[in-house]
Amino acid sequence: MVLLLSVAPYSEAAETTPFKNHVLPCIVGAVDFLGTNANTHKIDISEEVFKQCASTVLGKFLVAKVAYGDASGHAADEVIVGYFPREQEVRYIRNRQGFLRGVADAVISKQYASDFCNIFTQANNTRSVSVEMGVEEEPNDNGTTAKRFNIMGVTVLGMFVRPSSPGSTINIKR
Repeated sequence: MVLLLSVAPYSEAAETTPFKNHVLPCIVGAVDFLGTNANTHKIDISEEVFKQCASTVLGKFLVAKVAYGDASGHAADEVIVGYFPREQEVRYIRNRQGFLRGVADAVISKQYASDFCNIFTQANNTRSVSVEMGVEEEPNDNGTTAKRFNIMGVTVLGMFVRPSSPGSTINIKR
């Protein structure tokens, strides 16, 4: 076994090691993680609050529990399958109903999350997702209004599990 150690900055080390052309075995998923549309928790999220807080997904983990060839729902034994790099901006889109949605890319390791990667096929490369977040809220007539929120992670759901925020999905880009 050969162990390469370098005290040079990463960019210089990448130029001097045999691994400079190495491509990490990863896939990327475009994750439409949350929006201003109605959700099952009855938390109203204004566009202003959404734009201020949606970027809290960056630097956080994509998690899942894989069992019987598919993801499940929120579970205590979820594992990390991916990561939302900070080196991106949340993309804002409007859905068909005109609600604002947030999309960010997650990087998923084929090596360390192979069971997770295998749930996606050429015929079905989409699953629903659900955010895990802390919310500062105030009561309103229909539930609560979010004053701010902090996303702690995004859970990939099974094929037959509906997300709290309709339209929340991960689409694998191969």
